[in-house]
Amino acid sequence: MLPSLPEHADLVATRTSLHAVAEHVLAAARFEGERRIGLEATAGGFGTPSYERAGARESLAVIGCQLVVRHGDHESTTPITSINEAARMARVAPGAPTDVYQPSTAPDFDALLPLDDHAASLLAAWFELA
Repeated sequence: MLPSLPEHADLVATRTSLHAVAEHVLAAARFEGERRIGLEATAGGFGTPSYERAGARESLAVIGCQLVVRHGDHESTTPITSINEAARMARVAPGAPTDVYQPSTAPDFDALLPLDDHAASLLAAWFELA
C-alpha cells in the first residue's frame, strides 16, 4: 500500500532532487565503472546494479534521503545534502555522462538539495510498485 501523499511542493522538490542525484552521481559512477548508466528500483529507493570499479564490486543506492555506498565488503550510509557531497561520498566526479545522454536536471552542485522523508518514501513505494 502506498503511503499518504505529502505536500505537492515537497513531492516535486524531492523528486527533482533525487533525479539529480541519479543523473549526476549514480549514473556517473556506474558509467565510470562499466560505461553503462541504467538504474533499478531497490527496497526503499533506487540504485545501480553491482559493477566493477577501482578493482572491487561496487553499487550505489538512494534509500529514502540517504546515499548508500557499497564498495567491496565495506558499506557506508550518509544523508544526501548536495550533489557535490554525494559525489564525494561515492568517489566520483559529479556530472551526468553527457556522451551518453543529455541530463534533464541542471542543479547547482553545491546547493543544498530540498528533500522530504515522507515524499522520498512515497517515491520509493512507487518505484517498487512499478
